[in-house]
Amino acid sequence: MKTSHLLRCPSCGSESLSGYGPLRAMNASIDLDAPGNLYECSQCYLFFRHPVLSPAQLVRLYRRLPDDLWSGLSTRVDYDLARSVISKNFSSGKVLDVGCFRGDFLASLSEEYEKFGVEPSESAQQIAIGRGIKIIASAVEEIEIGGLKFNVIVLTDVIEHLVHPLQALGKLERVLSPDGVVIISTGNTDALPWRLLRNEYWYYFLDHVSFFNRAWFEWTTKRLPLQIQSIKPFSHPGSRNVTAPWLELMHTIFYRLTGPKWMLYRVACRFFKLSGYPVTSSWQDHLLVVLRKPMSEFVE
Repeated sequence: MKTSHLLRCPSCGSESLSGYGPLRAMNASIDLDAPGNLYECSQCYLFFRHPVLSPAQLVRLYRRLPDDLWSGLSTRVDYDLARSVISKNFSSGKVLDVGCFRGDFLASLSEEYEKFGVEPSESAQQIAIGRGIKIIASAVEEIEIGGLKFNVIVLTDVIEHLVHPLQALGKLERVLSPDGVVIISTGNTDALPWRLLRNEYWYYFLDHVSFFNRAWFEWTTKRLPLQIQSIKPFSHPGSRNVTAPWLELMHTIFYRLTGPKWMLYRVACRFFKLSGYPVTSSWQDHLLVVLRKPMSEFVE
């Protein structure tokens, strides 16, 4: 593991970084170039990709995303968890979904909630508007301060697309009502398979640029007027077999010990009908984070 003195952390600006080498070139929803390298900040605990496009460049690419890119997302585990948090905390109110796309999540909420969205895809925006969702901006950077205040702000599988996550959360906190909540779902770099594979984990899609863990959220709440209400590990739907996470873990360890170039690894994958690369879809490698803004503007 090498230390880099050439970069600054996009979250805290620290130069105290560790490099883990090149990332795997995973598919992305937008057309990007080389996958770059993975770095970890020792000050705020963020993992991040470098080099990356600027936020403005990424938004321009996201504007062209087709509205049929993802389907069936209303059944996602993090959607269910987020709906539960909202209903337990608010029987009505204003809900802002950052990265709302077609508005699938917001449409699944009852009519008791006023629904707002931030979405760069122009075609997906039109579908969301047709479902009664008010689009207030194409990106977090474009949100106007001083207007609406929201009881709930949701980012489901969105924060990992943001180049400057602390800055983005700071902007969102300013449009969050006192006692409001921010609900975030994202990958968890502390998950055991992720720690074992590190820069070769399956989650490094090219449009994912920032990677999180509990320590980063704890660091963040010391710098923003937000408090951690809950952090829940979860997994997106994988096999329902209770042995599946452990088989996936064994596959991960085997890959880590042998590597894909070994004939033994390729033969074993063929024999056990394993994919050529470990994907831990049954492991709890994601987090559902709920941050609450206190009634007072000041946090002790």
